[in-house]
Amino acid sequence: MQMDSCKECGIENYTNLDNSLFQWCEVCDPKKLQAKFGEWTSGNKLIDEFIQQTQLHTNLYDTYLEWIEPSELSNVNHLEDGGFGSVYTATWSKGIRIYLKDKNCSHSILHNQVRTGPCTVALKTLNRLQTNIADIINEVKANFTCQHALFGISMVIGITKHPYTHEYAFVMWYYDKGNLRSTFKAEKGSIKWSNCVDSLYQIAIGLRSIHEKGWIHRDLHSGNVLTGDPTISALPDTHIGFVTISDFGLCKHINHGENEEDGKYGVIPYMAPELFDKDQQHTQASDIYALGIIMWELSAREPAFQNRGHDINLICDICNGLRPSIPHCTPSCWTELMQKCWSEDPSRRPTASEIIITIRDWYGAQGLKDNIKQQFEDAQIYREKQLTQMHERDPGAIYTSRLIPHVTKEMVLSRRLGDVTK
Repeated sequence: MQMDSCKECGIENYTNLDNSLFQWCEVCDPKKLQAKFGEWTSGNKLIDEFIQQTQLHTNLYDTYLEWIEPSELSNVNHLEDGGFGSVYTATWSKGIRIYLKDKNCSHSILHNQVRTGPCTVALKTLNRLQTNIADIINEVKANFTCQHALFGISMVIGITKHPYTHEYAFVMWYYDKGNLRSTFKAEKGSIKWSNCVDSLYQIAIGLRSIHEKGWIHRDLHSGNVLTGDPTISALPDTHIGFVTISDFGLCKHINHGENEEDGKYGVIPYMAPELFDKDQQHTQASDIYALGIIMWELSAREPAFQNRGHDINLICDICNGLRPSIPHCTPSCWTELMQKCWSEDPSRRPTASEIIITIRDWYGAQGLKDNIKQQFEDAQIYREKQLTQMHERDPGAIYTSRLIPHVTKEMVLSRRLGDVTK
């Protein structure tokens, strides 16, 4: 098959990824980006160098980061505040870099390197009192290192300054249904079981990517899982319902030591029981525990433990083995995997790769295996017959990350023997 060659160096300029070919000369194209380093600046040397390194070491047109001029952003609207920052939507006039297949090309190389044109993106700024340049770079680095084409991880595409507040912000794809927790509310619990399986699979794909790169997310919960389609009008066939892990503000490499004498940041229902012990640190197994709680939310269609305060009593109850009550008619295969994920013993929790294998084992050549298919069909029939009755949210149920105090074994034991931790 005749391949195109780079006009500058004569080398066949394509990258083979997932059995598809993408036009990119690894010799010349990074040099073209390097030649433009003097044409832009963020105003901060560390940020400039970080962006430049992604451009020098990329092997695809659509995967490196770029400095996005604030003047290219308009229609900036506040979306929500989280535990460590604020999220906005904006229209980016240039648009996101993508590949489009050349319709006149007979082979599988995707020739055309284009931009989408004006599209909606998300901006995230970090809390002013806590922000420094290292925080921004560390979060973007963790996200950028773990992300891959489309699935599992939210896509960060550049760094900018908020056009009005002038705070540094990083720019991401915008997913039009918001986070998974808001989806429960917006769709009034009408999520189908088939969508639950697909959502779990995509989250597990993202978590595997994080763990294989040697990172721990440390703040996985349904508010940090984005859903919907990215608003990239020029990207064909995107309406498949993406589910991606976002918010890497607490993400750390597995070899990074922790100093958490005063407590750990997180959302109590998603924190593994060992994390409330000051002598224990976050592990990849504690991420898996959080995924187990998200599995429960997909089955129950509401946030975990929203009917009670997220306080020292709940912490002690979780340490004493409390887990959310499993909804009636939840498929047994789902229940079995979920309970493994939230096992008291971290060593008994499956890895993200093992979760993916388990989900794939549910399928045969023609879709779900008959016995598995029957479980989900029965659960769907029951779900459709039942009115969605979410628990009323307790004022003390807090779903943003905050500093959570440690508990002692004596406190946990006292709670088990009687309510003395009020």
